[in-house]
Amino acid sequence: SKLLFNKQSFSKELSSLYFDRTILTDEVLEETFLPFGDKEFRIIIKLYAQNYNDREIVEKILEIQSPTLVIRGNDDKATPPLEEGLAGFPIRGMKTYVIRNCNYLVQEEKADKLNEAVIEFCKMYK
Repeated sequence: SKLLFNKQSFSKELSSLYFDRTILTDEVLEETFLPFGDKEFRIIIKLYAQNYNDREIVEKILEIQSPTLVIRGNDDKATPPLEEGLAGFPIRGMKTYVIRNCNYLVQEEKADKLNEAVIEFCKMYK
C-alpha cells in the first residue's frame, strides 16, 4: 500500500507501465492518483487486497467457449507472456493481438490500434 498511497512512489510505478512516458503528464498523474488520496478508497483497496481469491476464476477459466481476444503491448512487463494464456491461465480459442511500441496501458498509449483490433475481431464472429 505504500507504493499506491504515496504520490512519488505511485508516479514511479505508473511510469513503469508506459512505453511512451511523455504521455504521463502531471495532469494525468494527478487524475490517476486522485482516488488513492481518498481515505475511504484506500480502505476499500486494502480490504479488496486482503480478501481477493481467484480460485473460482482458476476453476472456471477452461469452461470459456466464446472467442476471446487478448490485446497487449509488445513491451508489457506487467503481465505473463501470452503463451501462458490470459493472466497465466490457458484459454481455448484465444486470439491475441500484440501492439508495437506499447507497454501495459494499451488503452491509453494506442487507443486507435486497440479499437481497430476489437472491430476486426468482432467482424470475424458476427
